[in-house]
Amino acid sequence: MPLIDKTWEVDQVKWQSQFNNPDKFSDNIKQSKVNMPMTIKMLASEYDQNYSETINKLTKQLALKGFLVETTILNNREYASKTWDQKDFDISVGPQFPQLSPNSFLFSILHSKGKLNSSNTYNIKLDKLIEEQSQTYNSQHREKIIQEINSILFDEMYRLMINSKVSSWTWTDAINNFYPNFYSQEYKHWDKVWIER
Repeated sequence: MPLIDKTWEVDQVKWQSQFNNPDKFSDNIKQSKVNMPMTIKMLASEYDQNYSETINKLTKQLALKGFLVETTILNNREYASKTWDQKDFDISVGPQFPQLSPNSFLFSILHSKGKLNSSNTYNIKLDKLIEEQSQTYNSQHREKIIQEINSILFDEMYRLMINSKVSSWTWTDAINNFYPNFYSQEYKHWDKVWIER
């Protein structure tokens, strides 16, 4: 999700506790009572070398746990059609549909009625939080709602962006409290910026 403020990020301790934990992964498989081996249909895009490496690592890790991974690598147009239109996959690895603001991401991709909700998620609590955060003018209240949304997304793992592109801006030390949203569609960050003279 495009972030307006650094405080919207998921807590690093929580983030790290969820990954590189093979024992927890094995326990989750046992608790799910899934009959193994289970076939997983993975769609991947020919996007760039980072995605190829991610696909290979993911396939190996899943195979080690007993999954049979059927990987289909598609060009970007076919990938978009299969993931966003047909929703014909168990796991998709490829570029994120471009979003210009937190609200466009939340409403189109994560909301149950979102046109780009490729994972077919339906979560009434998540929907209500998405709607609530879009209607508040209090930035601290919105931050709390976003953190709650992040917690739901993290716990239920609807989607994860492993490879993200980074934009860099530079400014002088005289600029204070500046955490810009690089998509230029959110403007809330400007009301707290000041220049120290």
